[in-house]
Amino acid sequence: MKRDFGALFHVALAVLLLGLAPLAALADGAKEINLAIEAGKLVGKQKSFRVTEGDRVRLMWRADKTGEVHLHGYDLKAKVGPGKPTTMEFDAAIAGRFGVELHGTGSHHHKNLVYIEVYPK
Repeated sequence: MKRDFGALFHVALAVLLLGLAPLAALADGAKEINLAIEAGKLVGKQKSFRVTEGDRVRLMWRADKTGEVHLHGYDLKAKVGPGKPTTMEFDAAIAGRFGVELHGTGSHHHKNLVYIEVYPK
């Protein structure tokens, strides 16, 4: 039996890359989104993440400086800082587009780091 190792390699690479994606579905059913903040900005180009109403969402934060992230619409807050990964979990019960701001960095001008978009079922 002849095997196509090139195709097998590409499938393995795709699985690996999907595993490194910021948004992953976990065995417990939660949608996990890995986010990192450096110099007050979100690392990476993706600035919005889509989930579906009814999903359990887990935001996993890492930050290089102390601050607080605030998910508007759900009014959730979590402290972030160096050396301590922070988890923010919620049930996506409200459809809409919700910004997450970084507070406590000395600036009174807050802008959204990222958006969580909750689509209706």
